[in-house]
Amino acid sequence: MLEQPLPNGKVFYLALPPRETVKHSWSEEAVITSDVKVKAQWQATHVFGQAHRHLVFPAPELQEATTFDQAEHGEPDFSETEQLFWADEKTHRVEEIT
Repeated sequence: MLEQPLPNGKVFYLALPPRETVKHSWSEEAVITSDVKVKAQWQATHVFGQAHRHLVFPAPELQEATTFDQAEHGEPDFSETEQLFWADEKTHRVEEIT
């Protein structure tokens, strides 16, 4: 894994094993591939005067009353999509240009 810092974040590059075609003894072929599941979260503390505020993104919709709790929302659950306070490949899809 290679990490590249950016002015507004980080980029991570992952090297996955190449696709592999395997021939079974009964003459059938199988293709072995790799998958990556992604979860991302950004946290920052905003200080203004004597007060400070802990910010976590992505945040739930504004109408939700849920507030961030490190014990409940601090670790990603890769078996779940649309997990509060976590972006994943389902909730934050790249728009395809047509």
